[in-house]
Amino acid sequence: MASLNVHTQTTNIKKVSIIYEHSNDCGRVDKKSLTAADTILLDEFIDEIYQAIEGGQDRFIKICKSRKLKSILSVDNYVKYLHMTFTNYNMKASFNTLIDKLLDEYELSDVLMSIAKHSNVDLLRHFFRSCDICKNVSSAILKYACETGKLKMAEYVYSVSYQELTRTYEQQKKMFDEIVLTPNENDMSIDTFIIAVVRNKYDLVKKILENSDVLPNVKNNFAIKYACEYGYVEIVYILLKYACVDETDDNFYPFRMAEQRNYKDIISLLMSR
Repeated sequence: MASLNVHTQTTNIKKVSIIYEHSNDCGRVDKKSLTAADTILLDEFIDEIYQAIEGGQDRFIKICKSRKLKSILSVDNYVKYLHMTFTNYNMKASFNTLIDKLLDEYELSDVLMSIAKHSNVDLLRHFFRSCDICKNVSSAILKYACETGKLKMAEYVYSVSYQELTRTYEQQKKMFDEIVLTPNENDMSIDTFIIAVVRNKYDLVKKILENSDVLPNVKNNFAIKYACEYGYVEIVYILLKYACVDETDDNFYPFRMAEQRNYKDIISLLMSR
């Protein structure tokens, strides 16, 4: 590899000095404290990492092992680079090195949530297959997928097993119910079904009802009431189809909500039931 010229060496030294001078207590660069010129230098430095990925495994691995890397990269930045190496078969060694670096410096739960936010189901699948994922982490990712309407991710998380990929259908359904109804530290149900209803995610609500042994959250008819109040016709339809309604509760409330808001399609559905 050709040696760097004097100008490049000087520039790189300045970049590194900028990084350490402006790092905050968490080891990240505070860009607000940088001048416009220094910000450009920092961005160029990050670009060099991308170029290193393209330049070959040896160079990239060297950068991955560098202590200065963490000073400019958050877990989200790491995941971006991880995705780039994951999709390149010729950089398998770089991918494995970066995973080791990630898990050495960050909690697995933070890494998985970052992967989820990047909507990378294939990369998420790799971690679920190779790591021991606890139920609380799975529940958090499923909750995020429901909130943001990431159907494929939600389907994968509740259908995958933690260590064995050959569980029976009945075991998968039982595990799904455990994830959906996992209590949080305040002993309140993290009910992803309700989140899906509130977010008007028809496909996800349908998938949950198809795969769950117990109809989720029929108590007090929250789901049907909410869907009627906000005019979610498809959600009302699927809730009625799967009888996800508590007959002992006030059955007139959903109708009154739809009537007050003149949701004629919902009124017709309720009357035909």
